[in-house]
Amino acid sequence: MIDPVSEGADVQLGSLLESIPDPIWLKGLDGKFLNCNPAFEQLLGHEKSQIIGKTDFDFFDHQQATGFRQKDKEVANATGSIKSEEETTLGGSSKSVLWETIKTAIKDSNGKVIGVLGIAREITVRKKAESLLKERLEAITGPITERSKICFEELFDLGEIQRLQDQFAEATQVASIITHIDGTPITRPSNFCFLCNGIIRKTEKGCQNCYYSDAKIGSYNPEGPNIQRCMSGGLWDAGAAITVGGKHIANWLIGQVRDEAQSEDQILKYAEEIGADQTATLKAFREVPAMSKERFEDISNALYTLAAQLSKSAYQNYLQARNIVEHQQHEKKITLQNEELKKLTEALTSTNEHLSAAVKKAEESDRLKSAFVANMSHEIRTPLNAIVGFSNLLRTERTSEDELKHFAGIISDSGENLLELINNIMDISKIDAGLASIKYESTEVCSFIEQLLELYQSRLRQKGQSSLQIKLSISEESITFFTDQVRLRQIFENLISNALKFTSSGTIEIGCRSEEEQLQFWVRDTGIGIDPQQHSSIFERFQQANNSTEKLYGGTGLGLSIVKSCVEMMGGQIWLKSALGEGSTFFFSLPYKRAEAINESCGQATPTTQEFNNEHILIAEDDEVNFQYLKSALKTCRLRISRARNGEEAIQQLRENQDIRLILMDIRMPVMDGLQAAERIRKENLNVPIIAQTAYASLADREACLKAGCNGYISKPTKKADLLQEMRKYL
Repeated sequence: MIDPVSEGADVQLGSLLESIPDPIWLKGLDGKFLNCNPAFEQLLGHEKSQIIGKTDFDFFDHQQATGFRQKDKEVANATGSIKSEEETTLGGSSKSVLWETIKTAIKDSNGKVIGVLGIAREITVRKKAESLLKERLEAITGPITERSKICFEELFDLGEIQRLQDQFAEATQVASIITHIDGTPITRPSNFCFLCNGIIRKTEKGCQNCYYSDAKIGSYNPEGPNIQRCMSGGLWDAGAAITVGGKHIANWLIGQVRDEAQSEDQILKYAEEIGADQTATLKAFREVPAMSKERFEDISNALYTLAAQLSKSAYQNYLQARNIVEHQQHEKKITLQNEELKKLTEALTSTNEHLSAAVKKAEESDRLKSAFVANMSHEIRTPLNAIVGFSNLLRTERTSEDELKHFAGIISDSGENLLELINNIMDISKIDAGLASIKYESTEVCSFIEQLLELYQSRLRQKGQSSLQIKLSISEESITFFTDQVRLRQIFENLISNALKFTSSGTIEIGCRSEEEQLQFWVRDTGIGIDPQQHSSIFERFQQANNSTEKLYGGTGLGLSIVKSCVEMMGGQIWLKSALGEGSTFFFSLPYKRAEAINESCGQATPTTQEFNNEHILIAEDDEVNFQYLKSALKTCRLRISRARNGEEAIQQLRENQDIRLILMDIRMPVMDGLQAAERIRKENLNVPIIAQTAYASLADREACLKAGCNGYISKPTKKADLLQEMRKYL
């Protein structure tokens, strides 16, 4: 007689048993195995014929088998599936394996329970990983105590910290390193001098003294930095603690600068004391930068401030991690409540849709941020290049009065550009943090706009832009209303600056008219215009009409975003009308709240000149300020200089002037960029050296320059000494 239970089981399992990689088995209500798949055979180490008809007691110890039998009875009486974690040990082995099992009661056609179907998946490795992760998360997100295992590396991006440390060391001319509280280094040392690294620490006693000194200055001091002379008596050292909620987690140490009052006799005495070569010690000592006590104290106080800021950031990161874990725990509770297969499938489908949308949004965000970072690098480095470059010329070169005024004007304009950029970034930060506020005051529109008009007309006259006019268009003689003058000025300045940037000739019109309870303002230009397809995104952060790094115009994509935020904070709206080649008009409306009508010193650098032999060089640079800097920097170097304003001009000049010996090639130029020009030149002229100069400063940019055919690479801001050193390789 055919066993109806076995027959029913075979029908339900079918060929699926053979293909599923996880162990699957079927038991009768008496606990005997009725069927299984090859994965279950491999688990027990027996063939199916040796498993069928037997129970768990034949393969597992009594305690395990009893637990399995009890769980089977629960499943048989349950209304749905039961998920659980079960641990197994087979064949007398001491190694245990953890499984996640799902067991379901099997019923015949009449609804009667006839057996239990089980499927298992090994989760030993996963559970160990989860346990380790839980331990680290508890250390980061639990209450902060002296026993908390909080690591500096888990709270910060070490790459960013290394750059901050390097920049601090470079700016202050001190050595610097961040360590654990036991002295183990976290970052790479910055500016370590040979006296300490190559001589003192190479001797046993000198090394012991350094460790003792480092431990002392790295101790936690809530009152300020720890400052002292090192054991040699001749070098200043200082340290500041980095904490999280009062827990000391790292030290920021600086030093290795020579005390101005230190005598050479004293360092010689110390060399003798630690058994170091006196001649080498004295030579290395003289190479260490000298610094007064007062100056070093100022730097140490700045270090303490930076360490305190890092401590605050660490605590904020700690709180953020706690919020993330609490959010994850909340989601886990919700997930555990939804175990039915149909609901789980629906939830997964919905989650996949959200993830897909999030991925698309993240990809778009990454694209915009990449363009923003590239533009931000250029927009910051370009004015810095002029400021640093012309400032160095004023310090190191003899200049006439006219040149002095010219250089000072360039430095001032570049500083204004940099300040505008920083202000935009600060405004975005305030808006994001909810710190931007509105202060209403009575404002007479006509006089307010006329003041702006005067300012920009004056700038146009100074720059000799006679082909561009700015005019005023107001429908009423007097419009006075309550508004925030600072925000209104900010809106107009951004819109007018945008119009000036994209309009080389013609007119820019600033206007206002009243419409019932609204005042409508506009800034209209006859510039290049904007593609209608980009109207919807032009006010989004990091967006520009063209995000390519080949575009002719600068900008970070923040200005219009700030304008939109200011208008909306003041209860208004903003929109535009524009088409390519037809100019642009930016409108914004504000509530018409009527009001009564109202009528440090720098060290002197040694002048440096580098004479060549009247070689002919080509400078490919579209920015006038940068070209003037390079031309002025090289004026004493016996060179004949030609200029190209884009890549195409550079190629043409090279064809026409076979005596050109070197090209200084800016990478970011209109018409044809520097990389494209370098590739074209290499196809026609394999010998002329090309030095790339760019405001982009990443390793990928350097590799792109060399791949395009450039021989050398120098990043902006360009220092004269670095430029000459690079040029000397080829001339």
